[in-house]
Amino acid sequence: MVPNTLVVTGTTTRLRDGPLAWNSFLDPMQAPPSVRPEVRHATLASVMDETRTWLHTHRADTDVVDPEIGHMAQAATKAGVGFAYLHIVTDNLNGTHAHGLYAERSTPVATRRQRCLHDIETVLNRSLT
Repeated sequence: MVPNTLVVTGTTTRLRDGPLAWNSFLDPMQAPPSVRPEVRHATLASVMDETRTWLHTHRADTDVVDPEIGHMAQAATKAGVGFAYLHIVTDNLNGTHAHGLYAERSTPVATRRQRCLHDIETVLNRSLT
């Protein structure tokens, strides 16, 4: 996954205390090609835990990792409210890329993120109408 070119979404995550699943109102089936549905997501306590060692251990069962999405999904599930996410992939431990979090204010990154934001708007408009 090249940073700042993909938007991911899904309905599951793996938290410290186990897997969590929810129903999403998003309809990404006719989404632009930059949107990847049903990714295998993991939630870690901190970005400091997102290391190459962690990746090596979980590469076979994880596509995307971050410290927030799973906790928001868990809180929404406990509260009985709906939850969905569209997440721009901004960094990738699985390779060396010219533009990741370390260059997020550069023109190439801003241009790529604008495309991602447009695709997010497309999915939201289709899902909410």
